Amino acid sequence: MVLFGTVFHTICYLYVVPYIFSQISGKYREILKRQAAPGASTSSNLRKQRAEWDSRGVSTTHAMITFLLACYCIFYEGLAFDYHLTDSSKAVVYTLTFSLGYFIYDLVLTAYNFPNEYGMIGHHIIALVCFSISTLYATGFLFCMFFLFTGKSTL
Repeated sequence: MVLFGTVFHTICYLYVVPYIFSQISGKYREILKRQAAPGASTSSNLRKQRAEWDSRGVSTTHAMITFLLACYCIFYEGLAFDYHLTDSSKAVVYTLTFSLGYFIYDLVLTAYNFPNEYGMIGHHIIALVCFSISTLYATGFLFCMFFLFTGKSTL
């Protein structure tokens, strides 16, 4: 599932988000036009602007999906009312491993496009470690679900 999450977010970054943004955002279309202009291919500023737009689109997509999955796990499956921090379900494991794929994707993307963003790189490394430990040792699922639940602030 981690591989699926990484591939899913990469496909969103490369194809889905640029298509959607090119249809709904004039500013994004302007970036694409300036990028397509002769001599603009070497402009790292345009490349970074587009990468930031595309990355925010994927981040928002991930936040929407994981917020809904976290709500399902916390409220429908009763994770919040069970008080057993080691209980899990297929939905919880799916959500965690899907998010691990996102954090791997976004860590690589951030390190490549924004290598001086140490806070964001550190954030992704910490999230990868925490989610990996939770998944491997089958503990702390409620805390991870609440962390993903707060992703709604991205929306």
